[in-house]
Amino acid sequence: MIFLFDPLFDYKITVNEESDSIPWGLPRLQIVLASTLLAPLGVPLIGPALPLLRTTFEVTETLASLIISSYFITGIVLSPFIGILSDKIGRKPVLVFSLFIFGITGGSIYLVNNFYLILLIRFIQGTSAAGIFISTVAIISDTFEGVQRNAVLGVNIAVLMFGASIFPVVGGYLTKWSWRTPFLTYLAAIPLGVYAFIRMDESVSSENSQIVLSEALEALWDWEILKLMGATLLSEVLLFGTVLTIFPFLLESNYGLNPTQIGFVFMLAQLSTVVSSSLNGFFAKRLADNRIIAIGVLLFGVGTIASWVAVSVVTLTLAAGILGIGVGLCAPSIDSAISGSIDAEKRASILSVRNSTTFLGRTTGPILFTFASSIVGYELVLLIAGIIVLFVGLIAFFKS
Repeated sequence: MIFLFDPLFDYKITVNEESDSIPWGLPRLQIVLASTLLAPLGVPLIGPALPLLRTTFEVTETLASLIISSYFITGIVLSPFIGILSDKIGRKPVLVFSLFIFGITGGSIYLVNNFYLILLIRFIQGTSAAGIFISTVAIISDTFEGVQRNAVLGVNIAVLMFGASIFPVVGGYLTKWSWRTPFLTYLAAIPLGVYAFIRMDESVSSENSQIVLSEALEALWDWEILKLMGATLLSEVLLFGTVLTIFPFLLESNYGLNPTQIGFVFMLAQLSTVVSSSLNGFFAKRLADNRIIAIGVLLFGVGTIASWVAVSVVTLTLAAGILGIGVGLCAPSIDSAISGSIDAEKRASILSVRNSTTFLGRTTGPILFTFASSIVGYELVLLIAGIIVLFVGLIAFFKS
């Protein structure tokens, strides 16, 4: 049991690794959760507007999907360096600077008229998003241990997916005025960055950190870590290739939904992730992380096959909900398993490689699924992907 003291408000917060309680009064956690809530502005806010962007700029569906993929490409390459920087100078400066860049670049797109310039800005913005993702998970992992770490990481994912569930509705609604309007919401990151600079304390000492990239990569050559990275890649390819890319096009072409209606479908589906991830501490008391992850992968397969057989908006939403439960089970358990297996002075560096894997999946998923669908159609792609993932999930379950 650890007591964290908040000097500004003169009270103590209990951190107990055997408890699944959440210390909501801890300012450090409040800032992390607020930062996490803004993270879905990066993609879910824009997802429902993809058909409108495609029409406005007269580009193909594959090119339109680059609005999503371009956001993650720089994160793939730069995440390890951001993680090393976080281990060297601390979590706070990386988070604060990332929030400022995230808000400035996102808001500036409102003024842009060129599709390819938007892609360039999204490249830059993706770097700041990587800093937010790495810093928030590292801060939680520094602060909490055991079951409580699972519980807080679960709440962090729940907040992330809550934002991912409401921002599509917000984004879809804002497109009523213009495709530009949703990008103004990014400006909210700037005052949060100011607040974090003033209010947040540092979660780890960086004075003795001498880690270099080669050490971070060497630590990855562990079979358990590699399996966790594989589960990360699989979940992100599926989520961003199906729910956030293929589903909007299916909902528009097959059922005639507009961006606002597509946003409501996203919201209903992703609420399943909010519920399942918020219960991660409960599951962690009863099951090992590897077993929770295996169940999540199984649900990926079931959800993808269910989307293949879907014959209405309702059944497609239910299929997306099954995928969402899988994400809610996998994501916090993967973070907890990785965090628990590495030392604090190397934590952000290793988590940054996990973030690169995440961004790789988010980048390749939309491109892979839209390209394959342009050849054989959406339905066959969903069926093949579902069968493969279900097979992988069965193997993982019986070996966990």
